[in-house]
Amino acid sequence: MDKKLSYKEMERKISDLEQQIADYQKIEGIIPEGKEEDRSILETIEDGYYDVNLEGKMIFVNKAFRSLLGYSEKELLDIDNKNFFKDSTAYTNVYKAYNKIYLSGNPEKAYEQEIVKKNGSLAIVNISISLIRSNTGKIIGFRGIIRDITAEKGLEQKLLRTTNFLEKIVDGSVDIFATANNKGKITYISPRVKEMIGYERDEVLGKASHLFYGAGKKDYSYIQKTMEVKGQIKDYELEIYKKDGGKIDINLSVSYLTNEKGDIIGTLGVSRDITEKKKMAHQIQHTQKMEAIGTLTGGIAHDFNNILQAISGYTQLLMLDKKQSDSDWEELEAIRDSTFRAKELIKRLLIFSRKEKANFTICDLNKEVMDVSKILGSTLPKMIKMDLYLSNNLKTIRADKVQLEQMLLNLGINARDAMPGGGRLILETCNVDLDDAFCKIHLGALPGRHIQITVSDTGHGMDKSIIERIFEPFFTTKEVGKGTGLGLSMVYGIVKDHGGYISCYSEADQGTTFKIYFPVHEYEELDYKSLQDSKDLGNSISGGDESILFVDDDPDILNIGQNILTSAGYSVIGAKSGEKAIDIYQKLYDRIDLVILDFNMPGMGGRQCLDRIMGINSKAKIIIISGYTEKIFVKKMLGTGVCGFIEKPFQTEDILKKIRMSLDYKARSKSLIGSSIAQ
Repeated sequence: MDKKLSYKEMERKISDLEQQIADYQKIEGIIPEGKEEDRSILETIEDGYYDVNLEGKMIFVNKAFRSLLGYSEKELLDIDNKNFFKDSTAYTNVYKAYNKIYLSGNPEKAYEQEIVKKNGSLAIVNISISLIRSNTGKIIGFRGIIRDITAEKGLEQKLLRTTNFLEKIVDGSVDIFATANNKGKITYISPRVKEMIGYERDEVLGKASHLFYGAGKKDYSYIQKTMEVKGQIKDYELEIYKKDGGKIDINLSVSYLTNEKGDIIGTLGVSRDITEKKKMAHQIQHTQKMEAIGTLTGGIAHDFNNILQAISGYTQLLMLDKKQSDSDWEELEAIRDSTFRAKELIKRLLIFSRKEKANFTICDLNKEVMDVSKILGSTLPKMIKMDLYLSNNLKTIRADKVQLEQMLLNLGINARDAMPGGGRLILETCNVDLDDAFCKIHLGALPGRHIQITVSDTGHGMDKSIIERIFEPFFTTKEVGKGTGLGLSMVYGIVKDHGGYISCYSEADQGTTFKIYFPVHEYEELDYKSLQDSKDLGNSISGGDESILFVDDDPDILNIGQNILTSAGYSVIGAKSGEKAIDIYQKLYDRIDLVILDFNMPGMGGRQCLDRIMGINSKAKIIIISGYTEKIFVKKMLGTGVCGFIEKPFQTEDILKKIRMSLDYKARSKSLIGSSIAQ
């Protein structure tokens, strides 16, 4: 039961209630009844306006407020304010704000709030709340200004999503994005800077961008002038410094940043690391150059051997009528020997150009290295120590053993010459797997299992300009007369002919390392015996009385061949082209015992001529003669008419021996054709 109030307490309570009623009446009279001008002004403003008493009841709302919520004035003055919020939590939060204002007496700063419209949709509004006081200063209500920011928030969210999307692009990009102010100070840089040049972002911000330029003032001046004239830079290549002191090549694009008024406020730069790209482009250029040199070398080899054959042949013809006691015998012998030294020089060029075909067999590279080390051990000076590090269980490769020996000897001799004061020569072998990543930056290498052989020395080394040219024929850093410049070009040709890859690393005074990769032999194959072994039927160099068709487009070689064979007793028919040879053979094939056929001729050419002869007579005996070796082709043709191969320039005893061996092998009946006939 309620406690009874005393008279004075009841009087005081009634007085308070009367004062509250009076205050409410004053509130209502401020706008609805007392001041129509103020009401008219509030009706025209774009923002929503409302007055609410301490009980939370709306006592005035303007047109913008009604439009925002979709209610009529009567509905708003009668409705429960809870209907404006989607849940009790939102409602409680709003009234906490009212309570805070009431207790502090201070206006509430604008805050965002979701409200529910009459149609059930949500709107995001910005609300500012202040107190309504009576004439005596007592708080009697609240007034609020409400602004619809739904559209703005939508744009803001869209901008945020776009910004996040762009940030993800920038953060995930392989490029560095950076902005700088008008003083050239870096104001933003993307995270990629750490990976690309080793700096943390905080270490770069505020620094002048040109401090990272490798060429310094030159690049900075160019960029400044170009921006002033063109307003942008596209794909400018320069070097920049890394934190560790190294450099990388980058591709730089720069554009101006402007504000809403169009004033320049800074620059945006995008940098891409092109170090590997430039290295690959250089490798492609180098490979193309080497291929071009190889093509040129192979192209001239045949003609050069023809010239040597003419010199050697005429010299040998002169020597046929001479004795060793004659005064000019030594001079003729010197000319003959010189031509064969030149022949060996051409052979080296052919190995480089990959025209000298290899005799492939299954090889144990460890054994080849040990065999070569014995040779090197006897030739290296005592102050050079040689160490071998050979891997156990080394896979086999398919290679030409002679060429492998030549390759290793050349590298060993090069290492010796690089260590005149002594040092170490190291030969290593191991199994390796070359992956796609390695092959992408080492043009010419192929992925898969390989045998790696490393040849290292502690010599004087080489700088970058020399390394770029070491595999070129005739390039040498040795004194005149001390090197032909063909040693490393032969190594390059041998490696390429074996489907391998070679790289060189060297620094001045730091020694040199060659790494060679040969593909592992994966399948067992029939190992052909050498052509010499398969057809070496005797050692006789005597002549005979058989009939021979000699085909060569070079008149000097044709003349020399006819003279040598005629002097040995053979009947010889000469033909200066494949077409002439076919005409003759069609008429006289049953009386021709042997055909000597130049394989490289204009017009019909040797291969087509060979096929035509075999078409006329499947039992024809043919010796191929060429300025460069076609051993692989000859091996394939053994047993189908091709019974020998002669390489230009040849010696008299060599060609006579080969002819006799070929004629005596499964000799058939022969008919003689008179004396030598030149066609």
